[in-house]
Amino acid sequence: MADLQAEIELTVELRKFFNIDLFVQGYYQIRIGIKFAPKIQSATKIEIKSELPSILDESNEQIYPACIFNDCGVSKTFLIIYKNEEVELDDQFNFKLSVIVDAQNITDCFNRMDIQLCLELYFMEKEYSVVDSIDYLS
Repeated sequence: MADLQAEIELTVELRKFFNIDLFVQGYYQIRIGIKFAPKIQSATKIEIKSELPSILDESNEQIYPACIFNDCGVSKTFLIIYKNEEVELDDQFNFKLSVIVDAQNITDCFNRMDIQLCLELYFMEKEYSVVDSIDYLS
């Protein structure tokens, strides 16, 4: 049984956030991560792409820029004040996944990986101190 190292590349682009149902004013972040089945040997590398054109919006101040935190891509922190408000994010994250697969059963190995893209919305009050004070919403 020969093992191969497979490279999977996934790019996630966050262009806009449109507030439909958030009634609490404050600062928000979107966190993106990749999860595998527990028995899969894997390594994940995350990069922030800065190739997207920056959109300046003086009405929406940026508290923290996009970053990598605890193996997750974190969007820039943005302020939500109104219902039906639209915020330009323009963040792009590139996930490079390295996994070991059986050369004879490549298709089965990929089917058993159970790769999941996890998106989480975090909230913090207007009075903030550090990025770790953000609460997990969903």
